[in-house]
Amino acid sequence: MANLARIESNAKTGRRERAVTCPRCGTVMDEVARIAPSLGDPGLIGYECPSCVYVTSEMLQPSVQH
Repeated sequence: MANLARIESNAKTGRRERAVTCPRCGTVMDEVARIAPSLGDPGLIGYECPSCVYVTSEMLQPSVQH
């Protein structure tokens, strides 16, 4: 039921998450933190596995505006 709530929440905010799978156990990880890019600097997205509690993050590059 938690996944359904997260999908509904994302639909309401218009935000799309990409599915990140845990390299340890293969479970789809939850997004736990998001820092938006600012002033041309990259942001950060943090993920946590709900099964084995593995954590990772990825850089979020600013969008290019012309």
